Amino acid sequence: MSIEMVQKAAAMGAPIVVALSAPTALAVRACEAAGLTLVAIAREDSFEVFTHAQRIHGVSSWRSPRPTAMEEICFPTG
Repeated sequence: MSIEMVQKAAAMGAPIVVALSAPTALAVRACEAAGLTLVAIAREDSFEVFTHAQRIHGVSSWRSPRPTAMEEICFPTG
């Protein structure tokens, strides 16, 4: 997710942006500042909410139950 996509969504007045890819740090900051809910790393069975999670019913601060590759390296579970 790039800053350009965030700018287009904000210009359209979209409240939520969903992406398959991971967002750039600038895109996350722009979504936060613009009040956009950013959902990224969307997969068939999981997703991550980066900004304004309260807009998604039943989600206050949601993160995929599966650890990311970096989490598995830093915090092995098995």
